[in-house]
Amino acid sequence: MQPTYYSRWKRFSIAPVAVLVAFGVRLLLVPLTGREGPFLLFFGAVMLSAWVGGNAAGIAATIMTALLVGPFFLISDAQFGMSPVGLSILIVLFAIDGLLITMITGQLQSTAARATRHEAELSLLIDGVQDYAIFLLDPMGFIVSWNRGAVRIKGYEAAEMIGQSFTRFYTPEDVAAGLPQAALRTAATGRYAGEGWRVRKDGTRFWASVVITPLRDATGHLTGFAKVTRDVTEQRRQAEALRAAHDELEARVVERTAALASANALLERQTQALMTSADSLRDSLHEKEILLKEIHHRVKNNLQVVMSLLRLQSRQVTDPHATAALRDSRQRVEVMAMVHELLYRTGDMAVINAAAYIRQFSTQLLRVYGVASDQVILSLSIEEIGLTLDQAVPCGLIINELLSNSLKYAFPDGRHGTVGIILQASPPDMLTLKVWDTGVGLSTDTPFPPLTSLGVTLVHDLVHQLHGTTVTEYNAGVSVTITFPQGIVSKPITTAQGSAS
Repeated sequence: MQPTYYSRWKRFSIAPVAVLVAFGVRLLLVPLTGREGPFLLFFGAVMLSAWVGGNAAGIAATIMTALLVGPFFLISDAQFGMSPVGLSILIVLFAIDGLLITMITGQLQSTAARATRHEAELSLLIDGVQDYAIFLLDPMGFIVSWNRGAVRIKGYEAAEMIGQSFTRFYTPEDVAAGLPQAALRTAATGRYAGEGWRVRKDGTRFWASVVITPLRDATGHLTGFAKVTRDVTEQRRQAEALRAAHDELEARVVERTAALASANALLERQTQALMTSADSLRDSLHEKEILLKEIHHRVKNNLQVVMSLLRLQSRQVTDPHATAALRDSRQRVEVMAMVHELLYRTGDMAVINAAAYIRQFSTQLLRVYGVASDQVILSLSIEEIGLTLDQAVPCGLIINELLSNSLKYAFPDGRHGTVGIILQASPPDMLTLKVWDTGVGLSTDTPFPPLTSLGVTLVHDLVHQLHGTTVTEYNAGVSVTITFPQGIVSKPITTAQGSAS
């Protein structure tokens, strides 16, 4: 508080000092000027007081002048015929003029103070910028100001550069090419912006981004330039590295595109070759399918010829046992012929529908043996299973032998009952075939075929061909269960051929 108090009184004390000085000077000039211009010096005192001490000091100077100085000069003028009213009017007019001068001077002083403060703040702001070199040039390009950013970027202190030409920062080759003067000429017409190498105090170079703006007064006259410089060396290095990486990537893309195009062309050629090969294979497969169908058709026809010969032969034989043997052989041949017929009729040359195949020849077998449908009932439980040719023929012959034995031996003297066939899949990847009947079963009185007969031997060999196992049960009839792998290639029959011979 104390410094403010003394500062206020120090500004206010200018008023009496200025009035007394004006009063003294006026006294000294009286012999020379007489009564002319009595208030001119006092107006100066009021103006000085208002400028230095503010409005309060100016008002104090006006009052002191009216009270102290007026009586000495204005009263003496009354001896020359001026009335007291006129004297009073002069004093009042002086007071009014003093107040007006005080107000005007105070406004001018306040405006000047604000301008000075603003200039100081702007200078402080510019000087505080560290990332940009900001300085002013005169119209000829000589430096007139210098901020801390310029010190940091260029390495020179302000004392070293004030009054120096800005060409000092340019490289010798740019100076020789006249680039600094060209930049000023461009800036004088509007604005200059560019980038280039600049030189620091220590001689090192940096890549600078430069902007030069012209400065003009109220009449448009060029008073100088404002120059802003920024060190963008790192940004330029990063941009060049990015550009190099981009160029390398572009080169790689071109190289990879060419490689892909070459690979694509090769793939197209290979695809075309594969398509040509596929067409050739398709044509060859079609030809083989036609040939295979023809083979199945001819095999079936040949087997039918064999069946016809056996039928004719059976008509020539009178022995009942020989007739039965020929009938069994004809039925076996018909089972094999039926496989080739189904393969010929269907589109699949490798797989036979087990349900259709077994149903067809088992029903036909009942007709061959002349069994009435009300005497023996046929029960079928066949899953939708596909059998290969190597499985279909053995399965068909096994069912033929077992079902034939049931029809011949299980229902003597017109006995009623049921024969059944079950084929189903069982895990893991196995098939179970079961042929059963509800006949008289196996007893001492039953004329069941001996274990060394052709039919029994043939069933045993066919099960071996399927890599299977057999389980036979005699309980309220006969049940034979055969289990074999699904989709496995069978072994060729050797034992059955030897037995048959």
